[in-house]
Amino acid sequence: MSDNFCSARSQICLNVIIKCKSSFCIFVLYYRIQTQGIMKFIGNIIWVVFGGLIISIEYLLASIPFFISIIGIPFGIQSLKLASVSLCPFGKKIEKIETSTGCLSTFMNILWFFIGGVWICLTHFGFGLLFYITIIGIPFGSQHMKLARLALTPFGRTVVGR
Repeated sequence: MSDNFCSARSQICLNVIIKCKSSFCIFVLYYRIQTQGIMKFIGNIIWVVFGGLIISIEYLLASIPFFISIIGIPFGIQSLKLASVSLCPFGKKIEKIETSTGCLSTFMNILWFFIGGVWICLTHFGFGLLFYITIIGIPFGSQHMKLARLALTPFGRTVVGR
């Protein structure tokens, strides 16, 4: 089954299949490796292990108070967007939405900036600088800088898989 499921060139997938018992788990891992590429997959696994899961949970928990009020729902949605990107940032690209409501997006970004966007941005910027110190940490520093840009002005932007 392993040889038919994975190609001969995918030794990592074969090792994962041997250790994983569930067929759903096998399909998900195989799909992620094939669609993202092996390096993006490994980068996302390392990211999750070394803090990405914690960052994502923090964004998820931060979105809960926003959903309590009707006015805060757009901010909760943006916080969930940050949570999804911070869980697996490798292989994702942030693009500006051309059809965004210009004046409303600008107003919401200004509110977001004062509510907490600047602190989130500075946190990601600081972690990015710490990762840039080491050669191995440069890709992770780049992901933190990407998250810092999104954390500063999330309205009018979308996350696209590459």
